[in-house]
Amino acid sequence: MKYILPSNFIRHAIAIFCFIGMITQASAADDIPANAETVLWTVAQKKNVADSYETYLTQYSDGKYSALAKAAINKIKADKALQVENAEWKILQDSEDGTLIQKYLDKYPKGVNLAAVKLKLAFIRKIETEFKPGQAFKGCATCPEMVIVPGGSFIMGDAANAHRVTIANPFAIGKKEVTQKEWVAVMGGNPSKFKDCVGNCPVDNVSWNDAKEFVRRLSIKTGKEYRLPSEAEWEYSCRSGTQQTFCGGDNANSVAWYGAYSTPSAKRTDRYSKPVATKKANAWGLYDMSGNVAEWTEDGYHSDFSGAPTDGSAWKGDGQGYILRGGSWESNPDQIHATFRDYDGPANSDITYGFRIARKFP
Repeated sequence: MKYILPSNFIRHAIAIFCFIGMITQASAADDIPANAETVLWTVAQKKNVADSYETYLTQYSDGKYSALAKAAINKIKADKALQVENAEWKILQDSEDGTLIQKYLDKYPKGVNLAAVKLKLAFIRKIETEFKPGQAFKGCATCPEMVIVPGGSFIMGDAANAHRVTIANPFAIGKKEVTQKEWVAVMGGNPSKFKDCVGNCPVDNVSWNDAKEFVRRLSIKTGKEYRLPSEAEWEYSCRSGTQQTFCGGDNANSVAWYGAYSTPSAKRTDRYSKPVATKKANAWGLYDMSGNVAEWTEDGYHSDFSGAPTDGSAWKGDGQGYILRGGSWESNPDQIHATFRDYDGPANSDITYGFRIARKFP
């Protein structure tokens, strides 16, 4: 027996199914934009860059994640600004240029490095205004220590080759020979043969050209014009207001490492440079101006002082040779005299060659 549903029941059933279908379609239509927004937001979060959040906000400026997107963009911009600020400060940390430090302070008056910036600027101003001749200072963490040398007049050279030089203004010169550690901080690699004293030996095996490159890079790094001392500045600093035989006294052993090959009692282990500042300083607090390593100066080679500048400035030559002063660890006693002069070509290096730096003060 067949059971036939009433026609009105069938009509009601069909109507109900149609209604359910309409509701389902409407719900699906409502879900499409919501799902698309969530997908776009998830992508933005995953990339976590300003552009991805901006893309989301372009389509959903009032979306349910818009506040989070705007906050994320602000954080990214703030983080980037902080990175830029810190990068600029990192560059200036080794600077001795008060003008540049002040410009940084003006740019970031409430910056995260405010305390360090003010401290550094105060120290620079103190050096420029309060430091007196004879005082030592170190303009930055990796800079060689300097001593302020007063202006003055002296007789340069020995009895057979002498002239008067007057240096009108104070200047600064390295308290010690440039060490291997200081060289590496500026140049990177270490050309020295003698590396046994953990960076505290003078850099050796450098040419005049090498020394000039060091002061060029140090000048860029600090904002101050570093250079090699002139020959007159070197001897004036060595003598430190005296007429002593060596740079710091008349007793060579008290002020100099020298004679490694010429001294009969010298042991094989003595035949190399020694850590800086381990002998007595001269009257102005300068070490190793006699012995240890021979020091390059700015001056070109001339056989005597005929026609030499009398104001302490460097005397240019023909570029074929440059003056070395002070003698070295292998020198005879007469080669570490305050007046002894040597020279070599600008590209020539030697295990006995080093240098110290100078600059205008302040």
